[in-house]
Amino acid sequence: MECDRTELLLLGRNATEIGEMGREVARLRTAEVEKLLGACAPIRALRESIRRVAPTDKRVLILGESGTGKELVACALHRLSARAAEPFIQVNCAAIPDELIEAELFGAAVGAYTGAVSTREGRFAAADRGTLFLDEIGELNAPAHFVRKAAPKCRDGVIGWLECEG
Repeated sequence: MECDRTELLLLGRNATEIGEMGREVARLRTAEVEKLLGACAPIRALRESIRRVAPTDKRVLILGESGTGKELVACALHRLSARAAEPFIQVNCAAIPDELIEAELFGAAVGAYTGAVSTREGRFAAADRGTLFLDEIGELNAPAHFVRKAAPKCRDGVIGWLECEG
């Protein structure tokens, strides 16, 4: 197969552009973790943990007081993961009444509760192949049957905790 000069130039330009795009992706990924402000040792360790954990397919429990940046950590983990093109679903559990949390997370059929006029998908299903961030989950006063249903989804594959300290 014979290539002319124009084809060779085009191939060279394409190879250069692909290399530049790869460098840009790496820069953007670094920028995502750099949104976590600070230069102290705990913040540097947190950034390194995010970089180490994000490429895995494990669930992560992020612990920290309100306002410490748990959402930023969850977003960084999502954007640096293989799931980055899939949905990032955030649920503020403290804002959902206890009697509706199960329907919100797992979905509900018509008539499942007062006001359920249509079947709706739960947040676990909406986040399929993506990331589900359950913010303020510690504020739930969940009934035992809900905890039994949710625990396997939240527990299986947890590799550790990322703590966000104020």
